[in-house]
Amino acid sequence: MCHRPGTGLSPPVVVSDDLLVLQVPAGVLLEGDTMTLRCRCGHWNHIVTRVQFYQDEKEVRGFINRTELSLFPLQLHHSGHYSCGGLVGSWQSRSAAVTVKVYGEHFHGWNSSLLTPPMTLPSRLRVTVLTSSLLP
Repeated sequence: MCHRPGTGLSPPVVVSDDLLVLQVPAGVLLEGDTMTLRCRCGHWNHIVTRVQFYQDEKEVRGFINRTELSLFPLQLHHSGHYSCGGLVGSWQSRSAAVTVKVYGEHFHGWNSSLLTPPMTLPSRLRVTVLTSSLLP
């Protein structure tokens, strides 16, 4: 982590010493988004060939000379543990697994059934009341 006056601590960063590293987006992934996975050599910026991508130990897709995989539109079943494998020179290697979570429309535990239905007031004002404990 790093600290900057006025903004506080940054989110933690994981530093890897692995030969292959799977890069995934750092932000929140929602249904309908696109997620691009990148399989990279973590040591010398060497070219990675014969890349295969795995979700929960099952092969997602394999490429001969392509190190990126884009999944779209994302759906909840895309959540899981992803890794990649490939050749770095003549060395066969596999990355550590990275956990990916895809959220639905209400990803903060929002429960729309708990919303108070709109009520009409004597004026033309329409009010919907939300319980603050449900807000992110």
